[in-house]
Amino acid sequence: MTDFWEMMDAETISLMLIGVAAIFGLQNSMAMAMRHHLFRNLSGKSPCDRLLGSPQAYIGPVPVAFFAAFYYLLLLGILFNWLLGDEMILNWLSPLVLISLPVTAYYAWLLFFKLRIRCMGCVRIQIFNLLIMVSYFSTCLLYTSPSPRDRTRSRMPS
Repeated sequence: MTDFWEMMDAETISLMLIGVAAIFGLQNSMAMAMRHHLFRNLSGKSPCDRLLGSPQAYIGPVPVAFFAAFYYLLLLGILFNWLLGDEMILNWLSPLVLISLPVTAYYAWLLFFKLRIRCMGCVRIQIFNLLIMVSYFSTCLLYTSPSPRDRTRSRMPS
């Protein structure tokens, strides 16, 4: 049990927050993708249905929710590799999060200002993306060693 508490530094907590936000973001994006797929031919009056019926809900023929689900799966895969001892986590995490920053800002602008839609599923996804970005930047500031095992060994008394 002591090893667990020795690993719980600010960097580890930041990466765990990214993982939790990615799990919830994946759940929300999958729910949006399922709703998009199952109810695409229905003309609903809810904000989500209006959003899913708009042309901005697609990148080419693919719904944006599928790209979001893929993004969260990539994040979770990178974090899983980190748990297995991958030393290059920020080399993979950095481009992914930095690319998502302008994409998230664009879709927030699109939702709130251009389409004027308040879809709660999308708002939750925006909040999870914001949490991922804040946790990522705090991880970059706190990053000191490559893996949890190395941090644990270095902090043990000689």
